[in-house]
Amino acid sequence: MKTTFKLFGGIEGGATKTLCKLMTENGDVVASAITGPSNPWILGIGENEDGFVIASSRVYELILKCLSQIGNSETCLLTRTVNDTEYTLTAIVNIFFLLD
Repeated sequence: MKTTFKLFGGIEGGATKTLCKLMTENGDVVASAITGPSNPWILGIGENEDGFVIASSRVYELILKCLSQIGNSETCLLTRTVNDTEYTLTAIVNIFFLLD
């Protein structure tokens, strides 16, 4: 019998680092990853740089990195199946309490 969990992700982005955690609907952390800054003002705003594009790209890659810790999927980027357990990313929010 297959078990299905909804995943909820939290992003804490800042000037020095960005943290992502994926949790089940029960609050169990199943993946986490960290990368460099995602503050668009720190990354640069100008003619040759777009900090918002860089920040968005970093956050997206961080989410995929967390999902890859759960498993691989050939059918959907947001669903992972491990043994008989399926995880589907349901929501990502920007929250600040993840560092505890």
